[in-house]
Amino acid sequence: MLVAFSGTVHDPETGLDYTETNMNGFPESQTADTFKGNEYPFLIVANKFQTGFDQKLLHTMYVDKKLGGVNAVQTLSRLNRTYPPFKEDTCVLDFANDAKEIQDAFQPYYECTLLSEPTDPNKLYDLKRIIEDYHLFGQAEVDAFVKVYFSKAGKQEKLLAILDPVVDRHEATEPKAREEFRKHLGDYVRLYAFLSQLLTFTDISLEKFYQFGRHLLRKLKPTDDRLPREITDQIDMDSYRIQLTSSGEIKLLAEDGALKPISALGTGALREEERAPLSQIIQYINEHYGTEFTDSDKVRYFAEDMERRLADREGVRNALDPAVNPSVENRKLAFGDFFSETLEDMISTNVEIYKKIVDDPNFGSLFREFMFNKLASGLPLESKRNSLR
Repeated sequence: MLVAFSGTVHDPETGLDYTETNMNGFPESQTADTFKGNEYPFLIVANKFQTGFDQKLLHTMYVDKKLGGVNAVQTLSRLNRTYPPFKEDTCVLDFANDAKEIQDAFQPYYECTLLSEPTDPNKLYDLKRIIEDYHLFGQAEVDAFVKVYFSKAGKQEKLLAILDPVVDRHEATEPKAREEFRKHLGDYVRLYAFLSQLLTFTDISLEKFYQFGRHLLRKLKPTDDRLPREITDQIDMDSYRIQLTSSGEIKLLAEDGALKPISALGTGALREEERAPLSQIIQYINEHYGTEFTDSDKVRYFAEDMERRLADREGVRNALDPAVNPSVENRKLAFGDFFSETLEDMISTNVEIYKKIVDDPNFGSLFREFMFNKLASGLPLESKRNSLR
């Protein structure tokens, strides 16, 4: 069995750190090629290999997270490669999504999908120049990183030795400059990942910059990250059981879809949604749990902290931007992933509130809706206080 995930996972109980490299026993750049062989029939992934992973023998996928929009299409489509006579069908065992959600995600791409306007590839060069103007790294470091990354003999520690000095320089800059650099780098990584699926680039420097940039981005800490983030959730496989509840087809309409292009980066307009008032959430806790919280107590602090953490996560703003993701349902599905991941990071912040969100479906749904509306509106918790009552 192989694993595929980014960064380092720290186990607080054992004190051990886990990476894809040390768990598999070889550099992460070799994971995809190793999986092509017969030795490893299973690959467990976490937010990785959902795009650009072409393995014809992939047959069965177990899904244990919410998928929405293009993310659902890209992920499930990993199974679509034909390989007769060894592969005649596919199977998806989905623990997290229902058929209607997947149908809504696939419909825009069923017949023919058109961009209403072109996306300008030259924006990549503009972003690359902006990032280089911060002078946190040079071309020599990019070349050295790529040489190790694409080498079969490359090792994780060599990559870290190149990236760590850049991270140190980034930490030494002013907070505003740090966040601006991180934003521009994230824009480049997302735009290149999008355009590279549509265009064939002849400029190899763009690919080098992308590989260097996406790995560097994972190591850059968000500004004002006040609390430590630890992964404390453990998966108990004994709690899973397979049960057939329904069967049938997901039918798509025979019509073309249209997607809006990437325009000026970071300029998407956010449409204000109906808000679940914070006072309603606090009232619910008090009535059902015998507490006497006010909106200046623990719930408000927990909500403010979660909003800051969510706002720091890469991809949240795009997921909630109607110009990028027009469907409200898809926006909520995409937000659900970010919410769940952030909630797990906050278990040590306030276990009492964490358990209320997890154990009580009504309260959890209300709190998630509140956080969705706050992030979608783009308003800080301290502003428009009347809307919270």
